[in-house]
Amino acid sequence: MSIFKQFIKSLYSPNDIAKYRYQKIGKTILYVFFLMFISVIPFVYHFGVLTLEIVNEGREVVEEELPPFYIRNGELTSDLQEPLTIRKEKITFIFDSTGTMTKEAAERKTNVIALLKNELVVTSTGANTQSFSYTTIGEMSNETIVSFFDSAKGAIWIIIPIIFIVFYTLVSGIGFLKITIFSYLALLLAKLFSKQLVYRHAWRITAYCMTLSTVFFMIMEFMQIVFPFHLYLDWFIITIMMYLSIREIPSPKVKR
Repeated sequence: MSIFKQFIKSLYSPNDIAKYRYQKIGKTILYVFFLMFISVIPFVYHFGVLTLEIVNEGREVVEEELPPFYIRNGELTSDLQEPLTIRKEKITFIFDSTGTMTKEAAERKTNVIALLKNELVVTSTGANTQSFSYTTIGEMSNETIVSFFDSAKGAIWIIIPIIFIVFYTLVSGIGFLKITIFSYLALLLAKLFSKQLVYRHAWRITAYCMTLSTVFFMIMEFMQIVFPFHLYLDWFIITIMMYLSIREIPSPKVKR
């Protein structure tokens, strides 16, 4: 059976998942890489769109809408007496050289680039936040940032694939670790239901039990819907699929 057919059946058929426990480990590993690839698609898409918006709109905002400013000795300085908010179609720019807005306040927003008193804060879809201290950036002004955007426009199609490879590698590593840990839970469930299951078979079953949860959260991330208890819901879905799949394993026959 092809990986794509296994992918479809793993969404709804615990009986088929239970049968996959006997397949070769190489095919299961390949399936995990395929599953992790699917899981990072929303991030890469939103990251790419956001990066393009930052480059295209950021240059215009810095050059035409922000007041003259400079960053020196780790601080943002300008003549503004209150924070300035500039809303674009997909990104909101916040400029605050007064120190009024805190990093925590900026992190609660989505798709925001905030030039704060002492750091740059970037938030994207899914409550992903990155902050950069000005001490690591060095001295900058309107003119140097505009020049940076001009240089970044040519390199953006090189940067995005590199980010994808790094992120995909990280997510894949976490995915394999997650399967390894949940496999012990599968062994526990098998013991509770008096099913014969060794660790290598539990690992294979666990890999396919992650399919429904992965697809569900991939769709939610595409739609930019954030769940407050994302981690616990993920664990719950995987555990339910493991429970249903292990129940499909035939019980050992008892000799009289």
